[in-house]
Amino acid sequence: MQAIIDIGDQKTGSKTRQVFIKNNKEELSRHGIGILRSTKVVDYDMGLGAYAGNKEYERIYRNVNNLSEDIRYEKYLEDAVRDEISGERFDKYLFSFEGLMHLDVRGVEKLTSMLYRYFSEIKIIGFLRRQDRKAVSDYTTRLRNAGATDLDVLYYRDGSPRGTDYYKSYNSWCRFVPEENVSFINYDECSDVARELVFHAKLSGSYVFKNERHNKSLSAFGSEVLRGFNKKLAGLDKYKDKVESTRAAIKDYYVGQPLKPAKHEAKKLFKDYQESNRKLAEKLEAKRKYYFDEDFSEYPDDFSPINIEEHDLELYIEKALRGR
Repeated sequence: MQAIIDIGDQKTGSKTRQVFIKNNKEELSRHGIGILRSTKVVDYDMGLGAYAGNKEYERIYRNVNNLSEDIRYEKYLEDAVRDEISGERFDKYLFSFEGLMHLDVRGVEKLTSMLYRYFSEIKIIGFLRRQDRKAVSDYTTRLRNAGATDLDVLYYRDGSPRGTDYYKSYNSWCRFVPEENVSFINYDECSDVARELVFHAKLSGSYVFKNERHNKSLSAFGSEVLRGFNKKLAGLDKYKDKVESTRAAIKDYYVGQPLKPAKHEAKKLFKDYQESNRKLAEKLEAKRKYYFDEDFSEYPDDFSPINIEEHDLELYIEKALRGR
């Protein structure tokens, strides 16, 4: 049996691919491709990331599946996967979780060693996004999910660059999966990520493709509303029981062009990853020297965050709550 794993990265249309898998489950089944329930949190296989050692993923998985702390997680998942597979007759199983792109070598080793107990072959499919573009998109997620209050779109506060070292990730997976079974795809050049998944996974069947964007961009104005909420209002009693719903309302209501850093900052981040991307391009025989394009015309010359007066902030928040 073969395990086909879409490892992300985050902000590369993972939700679109996961919805595609969910919507086409019956057609996949007809063509001998199974979808496990035991590794899922909603539509994504977070259970795999938890098994690899990520404690936050394990916490979420335990909560969703009502697992008490006295249950050993690894043993639970091993048994669940074994039991589910033994009751089915599929040649392939398809998994998708964007957090797997970020596993270190030990995490990849631990996960693959478990999977090789049940599968004779593992196929890895990764989607890559130029690091500055990914960081811009990820800024919204940090505001929405982590309650971020900073304006550091591209860099951490200690000055280290945000983004994924894809060359490092590629090498980590290739240590335990044959190189010919590891496919990395440039998301920036994809017109339909679900079709790319089908192609690289070599899935036969008549599938329904809905090229919908599931996560719309929070506008630059909305980013400042959400940042202001996180910084000044989220801790107030008024929002005590509705912090998450308020953040969601702001994200859903203020849609548009995201907050973008200055062009020279984006180029600086690109340079930070330049050598790693060059090595990846060489390894994959990519057409571009640094794997990704070098077009930075999407960025403004100067970084100009929007300033919202504190007395107006709640008005904009209430507007989002009413309009949701």
